[in-house]
This record gives sequence, C-alpha cells and structure tokens, in this order.
Amino acid sequence: ALVCAWLDLVGGRESWQYGFRVQGVKLPVMKLIGKKERMGDSAIVRLRDVDVSAGELTVLHIDKLDIFPKDIVAVMGQSGSGKTSFLRTLSQQGLRTSFIMQDTLACLNPLVRCDRQVRILAHNSGFDALEACGISREQAHRYPMELSGGQRQRVAIAAALATKPSPSLLLADEPTSSLDPIATLEVVGALQKLHERTQTAIVIATHDEGVARKIATRILYLESGTVEERICA
Repeated sequence: ALVCAWLDLVGGRESWQYGFRVQGVKLPVMKLIGKKERMGDSAIVRLRDVDVSAGELTVLHIDKLDIFPKDIVAVMGQSGSGKTSFLRTLSQQGLRTSFIMQDTLACLNPLVRCDRQVRILAHNSGFDALEACGISREQAHRYPMELSGGQRQRVAIAAALATKPSPSLLLADEPTSSLDPIATLEVVGALQKLHERTQTAIVIATHDEGVARKIATRILYLESGTVEERICA
C-alpha cells in the first residue's frame, strides 16, 4: 500500500488529497479502534490502548504513546510490520500534518514546476525553504520528473518547511529507502533543518538503523503487532 498526497493544481484547484492506493485503486481509510486520549498541555499526540486495523484485520496495537513538539521519532520494523499503518493513524489525530511519501512522484504534481508548488504553500516565493533544503533556483524551476529521487524528497521537505502556519507534525514514510548514501545524508540534513527552524515534531518510518540513530531522539520498533520504544542516547 502507498499513502498518497497530491497537490492538486489542475484546473486552478489547490488542495491536498490523502488516501491509500494500490495499482490506482483507492482503499478504505483504516479504522482506529479503542480508547484515544489527548490529555495534558505538552504532548501533541497521546494514545492509549489503540488498535489499528485495515478492514477487519488488526495490524498493530499501541498500548501507550505520547509525541511531543520537539520529538524526532524513528519507526522501525520489517516490511508488513505496520509502519505505514502507524503513520496513517497519526495523520488522523486532528493535527496540522504534512506527509512525505516514499514515492515523491505521488505527492508532487508532475504538471507543475516545483517552485510554484512550494510557493503556493508558503504564500511567498518559498525560495528560502528550498535553498535551506539544498535546492537551487534552477533546480526548483524544474518539473518533478526532471529531478532525482533525493532532490524530489528535499522539495517535499521544503514544502513542509515553507507551509504557513507550520505543521505540528511531519510524517515521512521511508523517505530514504531508494536513495544512495549521499542523497540519504542530504534528505536527513533537510529534515534536521526543518526541525531546527520550526520545532515541528517528526515521525519517520525507516528500514535503515543508521538513519534512525542519526536523526531520532526516540526509536519505536514494530514487531508482532506491538510497539516497543527505545530512547536514543
């Protein structure tokens, strides 16, 4: 399954659309079952005894989870462990959220130049955000298909950085999985830059433990339908 975000600029429309797509078919949004609490004045997400399901199948149980504004949380686990399902659950918590996909061609409009897409979200030129993420003006003026995978990921991060008001939560689904080591470092650096500038909480799903340990303040391991947390030193 692939969570898709689409900045729809065709015909003058400007909106983000989210959903699950498999071979072009939109699947039902997953149900969130159980007790959900959002208490206190510090945590932006507070979940208790939550089961995440797709259709009738429960894929993950969250016993207790708090996410705070300055957190960078890495989510690790084997394929099929529920990482994408976990991110989708977080996106349903009523927060202002940006979602960065593994396949950025699914979240950048291929018919609109990158700088225009960022400019619409920023309500200004957006070039400061693009440059902070290592995208030059010449690169920003290209269409998404004219950029490399790592450059497209950094454009998506720049869009989150430029969004006004800033999102409370940034979700990134395997943003470095298909990138070479240099591009991976560039994407990690862009995420760190966004966090430093906005204090937006970040939750990143990844298979790469090196990425998790480099960027995260906390690591969640998904295994056998459960969530185990470890705090990074």
